[in-house]
Amino acid sequence: MAQLNHVGADLASIEGVHAMTDVTGFGLVGHLHEMMTASDCSATLNYAAIPTYSKERLADLYALGSMPTGTTKNYVTYYGQVSPVSGDQLFILFDPQTSGGLLIAVDPSSVAEVEGCLRASGNPVHAIGEVVEAANLRILVE
Repeated sequence: MAQLNHVGADLASIEGVHAMTDVTGFGLVGHLHEMMTASDCSATLNYAAIPTYSKERLADLYALGSMPTGTTKNYVTYYGQVSPVSGDQLFILFDPQTSGGLLIAVDPSSVAEVEGCLRASGNPVHAIGEVVEAANLRILVE
């Protein structure tokens, strides 16, 4: 949240970057859904690879009913295009509190260049899934 996405301009100049968006109020699923719909593709997410502050602490908060209303609004909007998810996954994937990270679709031949650009600008790198041919669902969570 404290770092601006200035690196986006550098990333956009890399030939293998096919799509890029910041992840904000629509949550990870909402922004990924928009990317997949615009490109007529689907995505497979590796849930275990998605970074969070602490999945255990988040599970505790959600068990206490501490959840933003936007989470359920996002879920209602996108659930029909996402494979079934557990309660804990729902809270992470549809959370509107996400702020500032970039979601980038990158050709495999450009992954090293994109990762280098991100690291050089002080940004973390997390490969969380892959884009696949369009399927019945836009987002498959593994």
